[in-house]
Amino acid sequence: MKKIIVGSKFNKLTSISPNVEVSDNQITKDISNHIILGQGIYNKISTPENMHKDFMPERKDYTRKHKAENVIIGTVNKITDTTFSSQLLINNESELILDHLSGFHIPAMILIEATRQVTTVVINKYLTSFDSTYAITTKFNNQFNEFVFPFQTQINAAVTNLLTTKTSTTFSIKIEFIQDSVKCALSELDIVFYREASLLLLEKRKASGLLNKIIK
Repeated sequence: MKKIIVGSKFNKLTSISPNVEVSDNQITKDISNHIILGQGIYNKISTPENMHKDFMPERKDYTRKHKAENVIIGTVNKITDTTFSSQLLINNESELILDHLSGFHIPAMILIEATRQVTTVVINKYLTSFDSTYAITTKFNNQFNEFVFPFQTQINAAVTNLLTTKTSTTFSIKIEFIQDSVKCALSELDIVFYREASLLLLEKRKASGLLNKIIK
């Protein structure tokens, strides 16, 4: 029987089944045949060549994170022109689980951050022709149907209402988190993104205007 390996932040799972193993050491087992990867161990895999490409963390620059341990999604793959897929890949040293875990499930804020990361990657990797983008979220709705546990989690994304002009792009995106074929959580966002330099100037003017009102 296979074992599921999780990071120490998810050690409560060992009380459920002897087939759950906690590891904070380098994993050197044959990943494809002997164990199932849970969450919290993606900084502990010493043989990445044994991993399926979908279980490799996404590039941090695409997700707009400075530290690799804070990337919590796998490579975002393009399925069609408007659909994409990824995996939830939580690093045991992620900022989001250092001081916020209770019970057995993954906190909703992790799913929200994963939603942001997937959306950001879709923009920077597949949608934009700009050298550098700046995205604004104008709508963000979340629905949580079931607990998401620290096991393998599929992320599906679908883009609709895509409209591109010379200065900006607007679109809607729906992101689903799936475990064992069950849609556990859903996020729906409306996004507009611009060339970074032009929007930074607008943002600076708005911040300056509000600041001047506050300090009068």
